[in-house]
Amino acid sequence: MKDCCEIPIAIESKPPSRTFYRVLWAALVINFIMFLVEMTFSLKGKSLSLTADAVDFLGDSINYASSLVVFNSSLQTRAKLSMSKALVMLIYALTVFVLAAFRFVSGELPSVETMSIVGFAALCANVTVALMLYKFREGDSNMQSVWICTRNDVLGNLAVLAASAGVYFTNTHYPDLAVAVFLAAIGIQGSVKILRLSMAEMRMK
Repeated sequence: MKDCCEIPIAIESKPPSRTFYRVLWAALVINFIMFLVEMTFSLKGKSLSLTADAVDFLGDSINYASSLVVFNSSLQTRAKLSMSKALVMLIYALTVFVLAAFRFVSGELPSVETMSIVGFAALCANVTVALMLYKFREGDSNMQSVWICTRNDVLGNLAVLAASAGVYFTNTHYPDLAVAVFLAAIGIQGSVKILRLSMAEMRMK
C-alpha cells in the first residue's frame, strides 16, 4: 500500500503561476463566505460536524490568504509557512476531539434539516474550489497544502451529509459526533504530510 504521507522525489522550487494567484483569491472569497454561513447555521442547528467544517473553512481562508502573502517568496519561506499551517491544522483537529468528548456527554440532538441544506451548500462550494485547484495539486509544499485542504473539505462535506442521514434514522447525536472525529482525523493526516514535505524543502539549498 502506498504511504499517504509519502514525499515526492522531485519538489517544485519555482514560484507559482499568476493563474494560481487568481485562483487563490477566488478560493479565499468562497471559503470565507462559507465560513460565515456554516458557522451561523451550525450554532443554530447544534451540529458539531457542521461546526468543525465551518472552522475548517476559516482555516482554509487563512491558508489561501497566507499563500497569497508569500506568493513570490523563496521555496524555504513558503516551506516555513506550510509548516505553520500544518501545525494549525493539527491544533484544529485536536480541538474537535475535545469538543466531541463534551458533546458526547451533553447528548444534544442536531438539526437534520440544517445539516443537510448547509452541508450540501458547503459541498457545492468546495467542489467548485477543488475543480479550480486540481491542476495545481502538484508542486511545493505550499501548493500541495492548499490542494490537500480543499480535497479534505470535499470528503468532509460528504461525511456531514452522511451524518445528517445517520441522525435522521437513528434519532441520536452519535453520527454527528462520529463525523466530527472523522474530520479531525483527516486533518491530522493532512498536517503530517505537509509537515514532512515542508521539512524536506527546508533542507534544500
